[in-house]
Amino acid sequence: MSWKKAAIAILIPAIGIHLFLLFQTPRLVMGQVFDRLQADGFQKYHFRSSEPATPDNQPVVRPSPDLAYALCWFDLSEGPVEIRGGMWDGYGSLAVFNANTDVVFLTSLTRADAESGGVVLAHTGDSANVMSTQIRQTELPVVLLDAPMGVALIRRLAPTNTLFAAARRVGQNDVCTQLDG
Repeated sequence: MSWKKAAIAILIPAIGIHLFLLFQTPRLVMGQVFDRLQADGFQKYHFRSSEPATPDNQPVVRPSPDLAYALCWFDLSEGPVEIRGGMWDGYGSLAVFNANTDVVFLTSLTRADAESGGVVLAHTGDSANVMSTQIRQTELPVVLLDAPMGVALIRRLAPTNTLFAAARRVGQNDVCTQLDG
């Protein structure tokens, strides 16, 4: 066998494996995330606040200890979802990740930015519900996702125990709810 044929025989499968891993790894990772959320008792359509990050409760990968986090997971196959975060005097953000780990929506929750602080999410296969009266009445941007599962992550700068407690109180106004079609 010539070196060219050997190179092709190696490169074609290697490229195929690379492309498979490139496109499938994010979905596999998010599948693990959803499984872990269920195992940890997370409920769909409900923001759950985290404890402050410390080396004791985050031994490997640590989120920023200066941020208060809240996470909500959703399933758009059950209908559109409205997600809003309570406004914060310091840095705050709402990010929505699709099943491919892509950020599909990002907005500020900083009170001074005066943005809407929310979004309505719908599945692309659910176009009849996207235009429903209830969605239009929210006056929030509508984002269509190709895959139904995803997570919303709220972050608020809270470097002290007092600010962390205040962020949790503001977080009681966070919304992750399924809309009636």
